[in-house]
Amino acid sequence: MMHLDAHCCLNSQLFDTALSYWEKEQTLITTLTELLFPYIQLEFLAPQHYAQQEFKQLLSMIQDADVFLSLEQMSQEVQLSRYAIIRLFKSSLGMTPHAYQLNHKINDARTFLKQGMDIAQLSYTLGFSDQSHFHRVFKNLTGTTPKLYQKQHRAILSKS
Repeated sequence: MMHLDAHCCLNSQLFDTALSYWEKEQTLITTLTELLFPYIQLEFLAPQHYAQQEFKQLLSMIQDADVFLSLEQMSQEVQLSRYAIIRLFKSSLGMTPHAYQLNHKINDARTFLKQGMDIAQLSYTLGFSDQSHFHRVFKNLTGTTPKLYQKQHRAILSKS
């Protein structure tokens, strides 16, 4: 009902010949701002004010997922835009959702490598497209290859 009232008021003012072009423009801007503000507000508020529950839900989804989640999947799950999700992760963790997923998977990989899990099987288990991709990401984030990491930790375990 409010939208209809605003529309009628706006319509009459825009077609009022007594108003100048500038006054009509200001009326249009003011009315549109009032109508759109509730919808725009959610997108641009600081994430900590409106999306803590959604953020916790996203982190839980990522931790429980066997595969990498797309922004579209996350967006559908928590009813936030892809851009809002990216801003939420950047402001909360200082990284994108994809970077967070990679870090989470590599942290899991470290645990499994220490337990002696086969690298090819591990890359598949963690949802990487292939062993080469897993190898590249692991080396970029840890500074060493999965094989060398596994050997180093086996040596440490055998000494203790």
